[in-house]
Amino acid sequence: MADGRATQFVAGRALLRRLLAAYVPCAPVQFEISCGQHGKPHLAGTPPNVNLHFNLSHSAGVAAVAIGRAPLGIDIESLRDISDPDAIAARFFAPGELRALRQAPAARQQRMFFSFWTCKEAYLKALGGGLAHGLASFEVEIDGQGEATLLRSDGSRDPGWTLRQLALGPNLAGAVATRSPDCAVQCWCLDSPRGAAAAFKALALQ
Repeated sequence: MADGRATQFVAGRALLRRLLAAYVPCAPVQFEISCGQHGKPHLAGTPPNVNLHFNLSHSAGVAAVAIGRAPLGIDIESLRDISDPDAIAARFFAPGELRALRQAPAARQQRMFFSFWTCKEAYLKALGGGLAHGLASFEVEIDGQGEATLLRSDGSRDPGWTLRQLALGPNLAGAVATRSPDCAVQCWCLDSPRGAAAAFKALALQ
């Protein structure tokens, strides 16, 4: 792991423990954070009455954590130039997503690409199966107001999931997905611990 990514990983885990301390009745150093087959983190050995789900993502010096009471996933990505976004979208995006990307003005295509990408990654992380499910196996619809919706294979809305795009500034795209028909999302920024090389973003889903 490169030094920069290692620093983000350590800072992200520090943020995660700091936040979980508000939900779990034990000291942060006592948390046992385990990972599933595809890397999704979970708390091991917690009291049976603690129904807690969380997920972590980091990019470009920003660590983001989502915490809630239903399965969830979060993904953030720094906006950056891609040599051939159309070719990547043709390979990984669903037909409706590819069509929306191609119809968008050139000035909006970069952000739209990463909006779709983060929504899809957040959903896959919530499932806990990683890319094994396939990015093109489902479709995300983003309307003119930036509202994201998960669609079923027949094109109808999947009411069992909530997708939210995150406002993280001009150089970041982000999204959170949760297996809940509707939820409130609170988002705030935490001060970085002394010596940390990452900005912190946190979300709580109720």
